[in-house]
Amino acid sequence: MEAPKYERIYGMLLEETRAALPNVHIMVLEPFVLPGAATKERWETFDKEVGLRAQAARRVAEAAGAQFVPLQKAFEDACGLAPAHHWLADGVHPTPAGHQLIADIWVRALNE
Repeated sequence: MEAPKYERIYGMLLEETRAALPNVHIMVLEPFVLPGAATKERWETFDKEVGLRAQAARRVAEAAGAQFVPLQKAFEDACGLAPAHHWLADGVHPTPAGHQLIADIWVRALNE
């Protein structure tokens, strides 16, 4: 799925959610990627496409009055503590440590 389609579908989902649950607090988590087994061979494509989706997610969050939660930089920074595969098993899917990183960021964002 290309980024424009991703943005349209995500936008519709949040519109419907907001209509059904007008008082719900919606948090949109930024898509993220690191070099890994699933991404290394086509890194430029993954990096570009995930970046486009991140921009789309930010716009969708703004349009829906939702909170946008950045994650890409946190994963990049975390690679200074441990290699990418410690955080994302294949460059895309979080490991338990990656899930914990997301959870910690999510909780901080919720409490802001």
